[in-house]
Amino acid sequence: MGGQLDPGSGGRFSVRVSTDADLPAVRRLVAADRLPGEPPLPDHLPEVPTAGKVFTLTGTDGQAHGVACLSVRRSDDAGLVHWLHAGEDLDAVAALLAFARAELGRRTLHAFTAPATATRVPGLPMRHRPATARALTAAGFTLATAQEYLLRDLNDPKPAAPDDLIAHVTPLEDFRGWRLVVPGPGTTGVVASAVLSCPHPTSGMAVLWHLAVHPEHRHHGIGHRLLAQSLNLAAASSARYLAAFTDPDEESAMRLLAAQDFDHVDTLAVHHRRP
Repeated sequence: MGGQLDPGSGGRFSVRVSTDADLPAVRRLVAADRLPGEPPLPDHLPEVPTAGKVFTLTGTDGQAHGVACLSVRRSDDAGLVHWLHAGEDLDAVAALLAFARAELGRRTLHAFTAPATATRVPGLPMRHRPATARALTAAGFTLATAQEYLLRDLNDPKPAAPDDLIAHVTPLEDFRGWRLVVPGPGTTGVVASAVLSCPHPTSGMAVLWHLAVHPEHRHHGIGHRLLAQSLNLAAASSARYLAAFTDPDEESAMRLLAAQDFDHVDTLAVHHRRP
């Protein structure tokens, strides 16, 4: 499906199924939205699901001004806007969203469900893509879920060696990474734990997927020491970056990560729209 978009775009744009000839222009659009610290793009498009279709938005100049990947999810018949890039041109984003609504039909829609980062966490980076965020709101989309994305450059500064290793480290069998466990008094119980992934072979990015301290043992520096050990384990494994995610209302987690030189990259938000 494709065709002229009107009204709203003023006849500036039309949409068609993407072809191999669009790839260079599409890659430039996607690369322009790459977040700080993220690895360079591969030589292909972002992930396209089996049932997904990629559409290119072209202008009257014949050039690609935007691209989006759409599909319908079989399990619940929801329409998915997996990813969308249009150079933060508000009109182009609005035109692509109008096309997506028409193409997917009258059903619940979810937007930005595909991985937004090298860590494969989904969502629109709200701060880095404000025009897209405004266009979503104008098109009737609302926030569904959000995660704060933080990143630590392990070379600037290098993590300080911890005074002591507080946690036992064991490799995970079903996941390329490690579990760190701070045992409780005696032989039973866990005071704190963390899960750390091995660094990606290309990007050098490791991910701190979990870090928690038992409520009865908080405010004694255990979380800080466990995080310090996690940073050193990532660095010793040749990671260049350590990524972490937390819920927006987890202020204590944000403070803990900031104290260890994590930078807040963005808020990754998945949106939805009811029929």
